[in-house]
Amino acid sequence: MPHIRNHIRTLILRNIGATAIMRAAPRVIDESCRQQALVPAGLHITSPPVGPTEVREALFAEISGALVDLHLDPLHLNWILAATELDEQQRQRASSALSELRLEPLADMRPIGPDAPDSTWFTITGPDVLIDILIQPMAVLSSFIALMLDTWQKAVDLGIQTFWSSRLPDEAQSAIELFILRVWGLPIGLPSGVSHSQSLGETASLSHLNLDHVDDVSDLSWEKNPRATVNETAFLVVPPRVQAGLVDPFYGQVYSHDFLSENDSIYRARKLTDGTFGHLSVPFRTVPRYFADSADTLITLLEENSQSAVSNSLGDGVPLYRGQNREHTLQRSRATRLKLFGDAHAIEPSLLPSGTRRSTPAAAATAFNSLIESAVEISPEKPHSYDHETWSTFRGDNLKTSFAQHYGLATPSLDLTEDFLVACWFATTRLQLATPGILRASPVDDEDICVIYVLRPDMDAGAPIDVQMSPYGRPARQRGWVTTNTWGWRSNDAARHLEAAVYFEGRLRHELKPVLPQSDQLFVPQGSDVLMDLALSIGNRLPDSPITDALLRDLYRVVE
Repeated sequence: MPHIRNHIRTLILRNIGATAIMRAAPRVIDESCRQQALVPAGLHITSPPVGPTEVREALFAEISGALVDLHLDPLHLNWILAATELDEQQRQRASSALSELRLEPLADMRPIGPDAPDSTWFTITGPDVLIDILIQPMAVLSSFIALMLDTWQKAVDLGIQTFWSSRLPDEAQSAIELFILRVWGLPIGLPSGVSHSQSLGETASLSHLNLDHVDDVSDLSWEKNPRATVNETAFLVVPPRVQAGLVDPFYGQVYSHDFLSENDSIYRARKLTDGTFGHLSVPFRTVPRYFADSADTLITLLEENSQSAVSNSLGDGVPLYRGQNREHTLQRSRATRLKLFGDAHAIEPSLLPSGTRRSTPAAAATAFNSLIESAVEISPEKPHSYDHETWSTFRGDNLKTSFAQHYGLATPSLDLTEDFLVACWFATTRLQLATPGILRASPVDDEDICVIYVLRPDMDAGAPIDVQMSPYGRPARQRGWVTTNTWGWRSNDAARHLEAAVYFEGRLRHELKPVLPQSDQLFVPQGSDVLMDLALSIGNRLPDSPITDALLRDLYRVVE
């Protein structure tokens, strides 16, 4: 069974807030406070008493191991402390002292001390100053674990045999949930119907396909986020005879070798749905394409397909949109498209998140999360709904990913909007790098072909973000949403939820101009975006820091 200590450590470290670090620094610098700051203290971790004892004991062992090995990154500490009044020498002393702090090994799960509440299932002990820093991230971790335990306990109580299928934003959270299910003995994947491995057969005959090989379709690498059903088509599911198989790295579909050898067009749709401009191909469906030759036609098509998106959805919600000044398609071989769709010329839309193309260093991502908390704290647009309680919950952890995506960092999420006029602005605007951290907005050329995707609301998308924090925040201005579960072997999963694609020439921007938002309505103007201003201020103080380099490479402003 895989260890999850690295994933637990990731979840903890990315939720260490700037406020806690800034409070801790004077305590380890000032000699009169230092001794008291290093006095051992305890932090009680509580959660509802659900889930079997063996699950909680296994989690305790993994969390204990993660905490004992945990250390604070001095780069992150120094970068955040640059926002304070501390001089360079004080910052270095504080970051060095804090990064050297360690927790005591934990021996058992018994509540320690008379003040431990009844719901405590373990207690952390360590230096008082480090315990203070860990209060918030441990609250996030315990709220996430409590949610997982409660969700699966309800399924067990109701006698529902629900197989795992990730709906979570990233690998770290999913790995923790998978660990819980494995220890609990709850089902992860559907049974394949094969009791033992058989010959790989003609595996080489399929090696030319752009698919990932797996040795056993009944024992998949679930941390890579495959789909649970093996040999799924639009019409039926066929048990495999040979366990070795292949996985589509964009959609997570799993197929045994014998099934792929004997069948073609495995993604063929139940019904061919064409628009006036043909169709896009996604697993088991076609997505109609339309071409608009006027602004009125464009808006009419968006409105009509928005209604269809809602009526064809499996759940409630609002239709979502993504505007692009050009269409991107998945780069697969003709042979792969022929095997999957029966059409070597099938057009597969690429809705891959930025995290599939590049990465943001962990220290820089953690620093950005701290920036969010600092920006909210000093934001003049109060009151807002984001406070210390928000950042101490599982929801707060996901909100930080949402902010990161909308501000330019590489994440496993895709940014969307619930306002098709916002999507129109992005579709008709070219954003080009002018200087580091500055993108210049310019209109597309008249002959450019722009596209707006309409997505069904039943997709795995997070709730609208930032809409209550401030009417001036960037995601709020853009009516922003983000996807979840678009990582690992399901990186292009958003495309499965497309309702339609609407294309138009760039010249329509002239007709659309009266109704389109302006750049400064979608992006907070320079000097008014607290988060960006704070990042630039710290970056100016630490121009040689790797975090400055990484953050200011990805964070961006938009100017005209």
